[in-house]
Amino acid sequence: MQHDVVVIGAGPSGLAAARDLVASGRDVVVLEARDRVGGRTWTVPLNDTEVDLGGQWVGPTQHHLLGLIDEFGLATSPTPTAGLNVLVLGNAQHAYSGTIPRISVLALAQMQRSLWALDRRAKRIEWSAARTPDEERWDAVSFADWMHDRRTRPDVDVIMRTAMRVVFGLEAEQIPLLRLLQYVRAAGGVMPLVDTPDGAQDSRIVGGAQRLSQRMADELGHRVRLDAAVKRIDAKVDGVEVTLHDGETLTAGDLVVAIPPNRAAAITWLPALPPKRRKWIDGHQMGQTLKTQILYDQNFWNAAGRSGEVVWADGPLDVCFDNTTGNGTPCLVVFATGDRGHRLGAMSEDERRALVLSSLASVLGDAARHPTGYIDCDWSTEVHSGGCPVATLGLATASPGFDPTARDGRIVWAGTETSTVWRGYIDGAIAAGRRAATQILTG
Repeated sequence: MQHDVVVIGAGPSGLAAARDLVASGRDVVVLEARDRVGGRTWTVPLNDTEVDLGGQWVGPTQHHLLGLIDEFGLATSPTPTAGLNVLVLGNAQHAYSGTIPRISVLALAQMQRSLWALDRRAKRIEWSAARTPDEERWDAVSFADWMHDRRTRPDVDVIMRTAMRVVFGLEAEQIPLLRLLQYVRAAGGVMPLVDTPDGAQDSRIVGGAQRLSQRMADELGHRVRLDAAVKRIDAKVDGVEVTLHDGETLTAGDLVVAIPPNRAAAITWLPALPPKRRKWIDGHQMGQTLKTQILYDQNFWNAAGRSGEVVWADGPLDVCFDNTTGNGTPCLVVFATGDRGHRLGAMSEDERRALVLSSLASVLGDAARHPTGYIDCDWSTEVHSGGCPVATLGLATASPGFDPTARDGRIVWAGTETSTVWRGYIDGAIAAGRRAATQILTG
C-alpha cells in the first residue's frame, strides 16, 4: 500500500510527528511493534487506580509536553513533597529538606562546586555536527573519570553516581562526560534534571502518562497499526519500501524512524545505512530501569514526618518518591537502575519484593512491609525497548561531523535520543517528532 509517510514507532515521538504530518494533509501510517501505543510510557491498572511503569513526570520548562497536555484537556498533579527526605549513606540515615542531602559542610561545598562545573561546561555545548576541541575531549572520558580527576570525596562521589545512574540507567563509567553535558544543556542545568518541585519530577499526568499517546492515537484513528513490527527497510531514490515481519509490504515517499537507536539496529537496511549513521545506531547502549509501584491504605510516611523521598547511596535500591495517585491512593514509586536494576531483575519476583519492602521498612517504618498493591517492571525484558529510560552513546563512539538529526535520503530520524531539548524525556521525544515532521514538510 502506498502512503506519503510511514512512521515507525507509536510512542510520543512518532505520534507527534504523525499528528503534524496529517494536519498538513499528508497520508500517514504509524507502525507499532507492540500491542499498545506509548513506547516507554506505559500506564497499567493496579487495584482501583492507575500507575505508570514507564516515564511519568512533567517539568515546568517542558513546553512541548505541557502544550499537548493542555491541548487534550488533561490534568496534572504535583509530586507530593511534604516532610523530610532521607539519604541512606552507609549505616547512617540523614534527614533533610530540599534537593541537596545534609552531609558534611566540606562535602556540600565540593558537591556545589561540581554542579557549578557541570553547568559551566554544559553552556559550551554546541548543537552542531562539527564538534569543538572541548567536546572531543569530553567524549573520550567518562563521568567517573571526571569525578576521579577532581578528587571527588567518597560521599559526594556516591551521591552523584546515584543521581546520574537514575537519569541514564547506566553506571558512571558508562556515561561519557559529553553525553551528560548534552543532557544538562538540553534540560537547562543540572538542578532541573534532579529537582522535584520546579524540576523534571515536578508533576504527573492524572490518569497516567500513556494517556497522552492514547489521545494522539485516538485522533489518528486507523492510521495507527499495532502488532506491526518492521523487519526490513529498502531505501530507494524516490521513497522507501517497508516490510513487516508477517511479509506485508508498504511503500511511502518518506520514512520517520521514531524508535530507540538500539531497536533500529535490529532492522535490516537495504542498501546499508551510511557508515556514520550505522556507527551512531550501533554505538548506543540502553539504560536499565526496574521500576516498582506500591500502594498502601494510608500515608504512614507523612504521619512520621517523612516525604517518602529516599536516596540509597550504597544500594540496593536507588531512589523512592511519594507517588500518591490522582484519586488519592497512597503510593510509593521505587527505582533500581544500572547494575542495581540488573541485580534485582535477576532475582525471583518474591525475592525482589521482599528486598524492596524491607529496604523501605528500614527507612520509613514497618508499615512499608504491608502494601495493598504491588507491581514492578524490568525494562530490560521489554523486547521493543531493551531497557529504559534512554539509549546513550558510549565512550568515543560518535563520528566527528555527524548530525543525528540529518536526513538519510528519504529517511528522517526522531525519538528522544535525537532531541536538543529535554533529551531522554517525554518532552524531548515530542520535540524530536515535531522536528522530524517539519523536515519532511519543508523538503
